[in-house]
Amino acid sequence: MFGPPKNGRPRTLSISEEMVRLLKKHRAHQNRRKRANRHLYRDRGLVFAKDWEDMQRETDCLGDPLQINNIAERQFDPLQEKAGVRRIKFHGLRHTFATLALANGWQPHEVQRALGHKRVEITLNIYGHVLPDRKKEMAAHMGRILHG
Repeated sequence: MFGPPKNGRPRTLSISEEMVRLLKKHRAHQNRRKRANRHLYRDRGLVFAKDWEDMQRETDCLGDPLQINNIAERQFDPLQEKAGVRRIKFHGLRHTFATLALANGWQPHEVQRALGHKRVEITLNIYGHVLPDRKKEMAAHMGRILHG
């Protein structure tokens, strides 16, 4: 059920302090749910797991992994509607991340590592079109280097 990433190499991502705060808040909620349902909760050590509203089949259990289609339909789609943003698929968050990162000056190798691509060429082939055209800026910078 839980296997290695597609490229076979696990990776560590850095997250903001705000994200740490939100995840701790979520963990506290999840721990309350575990204690309240200690005989029903299947603790798999997941950050996000099935809760009562996610139970659809008789075989579902509290603490089981969420299904990706349920995340999209029940949580992500309503959030997009509430925010009034253009609707994208849940996997589109990955593309949004990569596009914004490159467009805002992250180095391609940094984005490659965050996405888990084996080679930077993969990242550049998919997202290279969003890199800003910096020819004028580069020429001016080189002029300053050469001419003091």
